Amino acid sequence: MTHRRGTEALPDHAVARIAAEQHGLITTEQLLRCGLTRRAIARRVEAGRLFRVHVGVYAVGVPVCTAAARWHAAVLATGGVLSHGSGGALLGFARAPVRPHVTVERAWRNPRPGLVVHATRCGLDPRDVTEVDGIPVFTAPRCLLDRAAQLGPRALDRELAAARALGLAPTERVLDVVGRHPRRAGGPALAAAVLGPFTRSELEVRFLALLRAHGLPLPECNVPLLGSEADCVWADRRLIVELDGRATHGVTAQLARDARRDEVHVAAGWHVERCTWWDVVRDERRTATRVAALLAR
Repeated sequence: MTHRRGTEALPDHAVARIAAEQHGLITTEQLLRCGLTRRAIARRVEAGRLFRVHVGVYAVGVPVCTAAARWHAAVLATGGVLSHGSGGALLGFARAPVRPHVTVERAWRNPRPGLVVHATRCGLDPRDVTEVDGIPVFTAPRCLLDRAAQLGPRALDRELAAARALGLAPTERVLDVVGRHPRRAGGPALAAAVLGPFTRSELEVRFLALLRAHGLPLPECNVPLLGSEADCVWADRRLIVELDGRATHGVTAQLARDARRDEVHVAAGWHVERCTWWDVVRDERRTATRVAALLAR
């Protein structure tokens, strides 16, 4: 009898050690590695020694009662990363949503009641992931990128200001995230919040984010020049980049006006380059290389 009690104490000791590092939580996989069988796990649940939080995740000894434990349980249940408002709350600049939000690497087919699971097609970039109190979480710039697709301008400004006050969202890091994720819906709104009110269109915001992401010098925007207005100007390089957005450059009359304006600028010694929406949003690397070559002339 004494020998049996000793062998049973070994798994309990291992369980307690793991749970102590995970906000009182442990997974089924970890319990099995500790030497427990599935039947033994079920007995502990019936006895009130384990409390099921999610499929495959248990609280040891007492039910989950803290926000950190709920967030950690969400990560353990999905194998993902805490994100969106939940990530912002853990980092200290956002209000926590009712249900924890996590992001996983591929489409999630198994429902997880009580959780909001997001899938990313481009994978979880290690540059976007950090750890707080043992919980994998997106960095503040990456959380803000996702929040920008959910919030209005004022709410986004508040969260961005709070993250900046904590030193978590310097401009260059935020624009780096926007530049590395050009297809994320929140990119233009977040870039606009960071860069300020001097840009007039979503395409200009995207273009400026592209320049910052590739380490290129920023131009002046919307500059009065020779009787018209140039979109992006590097005066010291005599370079103008005009941005042809879908909304304002889709008609023949506008194209004719653009051509006449370009002729005036070229005659005055400026080099004029035009970038379309596709160039900036879908062909970022080639466009950055093209602009860098023009600036190096």
